[in-house]
Amino acid sequence: AFHGVISMNTFSSAVNHYSIELAGAYPFYGKTNVKISQGFLEDALRVEMAISASKQWDEDISYDKIGSGPGKYENKYDSQSGFFKIHIKPTNKLKIKVGSYLSNWKSEDFQGIGSTADAYNQGYDNGSSTSLFYMGNVSLAYKLPNKIVLETTAYYWETDQEFQHGWFV
Repeated sequence: AFHGVISMNTFSSAVNHYSIELAGAYPFYGKTNVKISQGFLEDALRVEMAISASKQWDEDISYDKIGSGPGKYENKYDSQSGFFKIHIKPTNKLKIKVGSYLSNWKSEDFQGIGSTADAYNQGYDNGSSTSLFYMGNVSLAYKLPNKIVLETTAYYWETDQEFQHGWFV
């Protein structure tokens, strides 16, 4: 059975496009992204890609552990994502799209599930996680008479996730 939903709305442009963005906030945050869309052969071939990354450094936020003194949340994370797509129009009736997608996430010592929710946590309320997702797809669209379009898409994806909380971190 199929469990879950994948929704990825990625950058796309019908015209040539190039951009770079850098941003930051003192003292704990930074991000960057690069977007490219380039057509070739009178737009019978279009290549698109984007890469992004963001990082939040350790914030050292103090809190009181129930019954065991002070604790700290790092609230630290690293995130990277990207995609690469190729659009091919070999004829006026046929369109082919091929794409690959990647998303990576790692967080350390964020607020957890609640120190009173788990008796084994002994007052700790920290949680960490890692997630790696990648997907590939191929799409074919063929124009039939009377403005009818036959389209099909095949997907393949894998994901690996790990969650930790409390004194298991």
